[in-house]
Amino acid sequence: MSILKRSPKPGQQSKEPAAPSDGWLEFYAGLQEFLTMTAWEDGARRETGTLMLVAEGGLWKLWIHDRDGKRSVWISGLSVELVTQKAEDIVTGGPADWRPDKK
Repeated sequence: MSILKRSPKPGQQSKEPAAPSDGWLEFYAGLQEFLTMTAWEDGARRETGTLMLVAEGGLWKLWIHDRDGKRSVWISGLSVELVTQKAEDIVTGGPADWRPDKK
């Protein structure tokens, strides 16, 4: 599975995705920013991040791709809530085994 960047059709504005419901933001504000924030605090342009969630072999696996930092990390656990919370911790500065993007 992959996510492709698509160029808008001529005359079509690209739009930011709608924010998740407030209930989701209550717990995962860091993920919200990671996925949608297009500028850093100093105004510099920022590429948004991506997440991919997979169920495989009795585990939930979540891939975080930091397009701006050109790195990624996989997380696995027994529940969606566990891997989502760990992702929140990582994107807000927690420790992780980030791997550089391959060229």
